[in-house]
Amino acid sequence: MTNFEPVDYVVLGHLTRDITPTGWKLGGTAAYSALTAARLGFKVGIVTAGNFSLPIQELEGIPVSLALDEKSSTFENIQTEHGRIQFLHQKAPEIHFESIPESWKSPAIIHLGPIMQEVPINILDHFTKGLICLTPQGWLRTIDQNHQVVPCAWEEDEQALHQAEVTILSNEDVRYNEDIVKRYVNLAKVLVVTEGFAGSRVYFNGSYEYFHAPEQPQVDPTGAGDIFSACFFCKYLQCGDPWISAAFATAIAARSVTREGLMGVPDAEEIEIYDIKVGKDI
Repeated sequence: MTNFEPVDYVVLGHLTRDITPTGWKLGGTAAYSALTAARLGFKVGIVTAGNFSLPIQELEGIPVSLALDEKSSTFENIQTEHGRIQFLHQKAPEIHFESIPESWKSPAIIHLGPIMQEVPINILDHFTKGLICLTPQGWLRTIDQNHQVVPCAWEEDEQALHQAEVTILSNEDVRYNEDIVKRYVNLAKVLVVTEGFAGSRVYFNGSYEYFHAPEQPQVDPTGAGDIFSACFFCKYLQCGDPWISAAFATAIAARSVTREGLMGVPDAEEIEIYDIKVGKDI
């Protein structure tokens, strides 16, 4: 395995090929969250699987531990009169603990960010320290016989939520089912539910707070949830306050939708502006 320098933030999940009307682009939770954490000043590493066709140069030098395979996970989103449907045309193999470089096994933040059942939850058993963070979208969906992405039950939710310090998901991930949210609130240490342009809600230590997103002209919402999550995880590591973390992440994620694709990842100026605003509000 290649020798890698130690990192602060490790994200596990597939980098994806996302098919669009104008070709395909790099996507996946790992891409958006890693770039965001790097812009926030963290040393980041990505653990993934796929082939060399992935344009990892778009990750601005972030090191990638890649389990080579002939397939890379490939998604296509299609807009219909009933809303968006998504298809998985190819799936890269599962990610295993052995794919994590030795120098990355004690990071400050461990982020499990599956997009389609590719990260086994027992991988957490190997981490003895660090802030364990989950974005469980990929455990809450599968594909049908036509390769269309469809929801499914999360069989290992209790184990995962007990082990994690912070769990972030969207109301779409749980099919707007508040009974599922209530279950997760009772299992999680910190649970955040994002609601797209409406904002986010945070459950912590028996309390609940809603954070409204500032209105922004929407160009592309892709990756906004992943940007939110990375901002929240990084800020929470720094301050230990979920309310401050949510205010910061909500503002940054709202701004991200004004640009397309990975260009929505915040730049240094945006980070500073919203960090200062959050500081003044607290």
